[in-house]
Amino acid sequence: MRQMRIVNIVERGLLGIALPVLTRPPVPFDSPDKDLTLFTIRLYVCSMIAHIRTILAGIMVLDEAGNTPSVRLLCRHVFEWTAQVAYAAEKVSKHIKAAEWSDAVNIVSGFDRANSWIKKYGSQHGALPIQLDGPDPVRLKHWIAAYERFRVEEYGAKTVGESYGYLSEHAHPSGACFLEYREICGPEVRFVPACRAHLTDIGEPLIEWLMLTYRILGLAEEDTVRLALRRVIEDVAALQSQR
Repeated sequence: MRQMRIVNIVERGLLGIALPVLTRPPVPFDSPDKDLTLFTIRLYVCSMIAHIRTILAGIMVLDEAGNTPSVRLLCRHVFEWTAQVAYAAEKVSKHIKAAEWSDAVNIVSGFDRANSWIKKYGSQHGALPIQLDGPDPVRLKHWIAAYERFRVEEYGAKTVGESYGYLSEHAHPSGACFLEYREICGPEVRFVPACRAHLTDIGEPLIEWLMLTYRILGLAEEDTVRLALRRVIEDVAALQSQR
């Protein structure tokens, strides 16, 4: 299955990236300069790489077990991360070009600090005041809109909503989840194990995650991880050219 070959190539490539030790510049967050801005972006990207390669490893294990329903949940997770980095790349690019360091830092650090659960319930569980005072999270719909704009810019097509809607139907409690367990024979309904299905909604978002992450690393003036990420992109492109 080509989709899983893409997942395998990307997971192996990301696993091979030695994430650097990052040293925070001695600059207060309430008055960031360029150096602190670049550090904040690098911290975001390296953290994201560490997470995505772990999620991809889980996808491969579940797919090998033939557990397609569970794989779809993680595919949706990857899709949402692609949408988030589309939003981050779009916003951060504008702020860096205008030397608006504080705005750029707030966009990226907001993903770390924003937590609706902590703001609402954290005081009951020993959360620190700085955690309770975190920013409100950016709503998912804004990430999806940024991802849509990216696809229009790259391909001239609006398909994000359709793809995300399909993944969501299989991620939320709905009748779509039941269909693969039912075998209808005339008036009888028999229950069968879910079959291992072909996944259509992981390859594209994963490739676009690579593209967008590569782009935002360029904004951070980072070369080492970015070069390694480029090699992963080239490996995926080589597979795509075999069609």
